[in-house]
Amino acid sequence: MSSYQLPVYPEPSLTTLTPSAPTPTHVTFSPENDAMGVLWEHGYIELWELNTRLVPGPGKIMNPSKVWSCVVGDKKSVRWRQLSIKFDGTYIITALGTGLRDQYDTISTLSVKDGNENLFQLPFQNCRLLNGAVDNIYQGPDGAIFQCKSFLVHSNCQLFYLSPLDQREDELVLPIARFLEFCVNVYQITVDVSTQEVLYVGLSKTGKLYVSKSDEIHRTISTNATSFTVVPSFIIFTTNMHEALFAPISTLPALLNEEAPAAVDVPPEWPVRKVERGSRIVVAVPSTMSLVLQMPRGNLETINPRPLVMEVVKQDLDA
Repeated sequence: MSSYQLPVYPEPSLTTLTPSAPTPTHVTFSPENDAMGVLWEHGYIELWELNTRLVPGPGKIMNPSKVWSCVVGDKKSVRWRQLSIKFDGTYIITALGTGLRDQYDTISTLSVKDGNENLFQLPFQNCRLLNGAVDNIYQGPDGAIFQCKSFLVHSNCQLFYLSPLDQREDELVLPIARFLEFCVNVYQITVDVSTQEVLYVGLSKTGKLYVSKSDEIHRTISTNATSFTVVPSFIIFTTNMHEALFAPISTLPALLNEEAPAAVDVPPEWPVRKVERGSRIVVAVPSTMSLVLQMPRGNLETINPRPLVMEVVKQDLDA
């Protein structure tokens, strides 16, 4: 069941490129506005503005319009798998794929406004973009978070293959954080805007939820997490004990500076709320004090946890 169904297909002129892959490899949403990007394996991208209806009343839930489509990179030498969208007056599209010739990951950054595309190569394969369109920061296959320190790009859409043989690896990338294993979803969170203190949080396939702030400092805050999301004041995650926990972001730096215990213990000051067995987080909406959960049966339910309610009440009182 769905509120709205949006059909997406490659353009007719590109169907010869994707005869065996009509299904997109990745769908993403812009964190700044109401836009959605769709990526196919051979580099075809569609950008949609969804125009979601935010007020109650009759009518369609959204009125989407396709604002841009293009093929990025070399259609024959790269298989693309991940996409991110950033809106800063114009859309900046970033796609990640793996080259077929040398097996290194390739990054394509394209400006929708002027059509300029920069392509460069990462020194590893099986990397991943961070959630939320984070610039020039990637996760390596071993769980390390690194920043591309130096690379050469061509402005005429020619791919420059920059491999570890061209430069020493320690000159090419700058490790800035680390998890103990690869995490499928990774967020960058800012603890303090004035000091620009940044943490990284990720959830692995084994159910471990990690927080890290440097290549040497990292902490496991849960060993049985099933889903998580990030809001301005909390990391919210569910566990296989049928609980939703709210980890205050402001307390994480002090937690990271402590000596890691032998067992992972949830600090007693973290709020906990019971949820239905098997619930997974879909999205949190702090402005409406709500948390949307998906039940094992597939239906979506909205709850108003006390930590989110109290956060809005505090903001209103402070104002």
